Amino acid sequence: MKMLDYLKEKSIFLSVNLMFFIMISTVMYFSNISFVIIFLVFFIWFFPLSTYILIEYMKYRKYFSNINNILESLVIFTVNVLSSTK
Repeated sequence: MKMLDYLKEKSIFLSVNLMFFIMISTVMYFSNISFVIIFLVFFIWFFPLSTYILIEYMKYRKYFSNINNILESLVIFTVNVLSSTK
């Protein structure tokens, strides 16, 4: 699985998080909260989120790689069996 495909799969999750952050940061901005605090909230919000997504991607990639290897070995086995029966 490619990273871009995985991100497309998680696009709704990311969009909802981004939308909530934009709403909260807008409220913070109009409440005269400094830009540094807003940036800190962004970092605290999205660093764990991106770490979670990266870890999940690595797990999915390992899983799909394993499945792909099993399928390739099955194809090789099937070809060998079919060629030996002729």
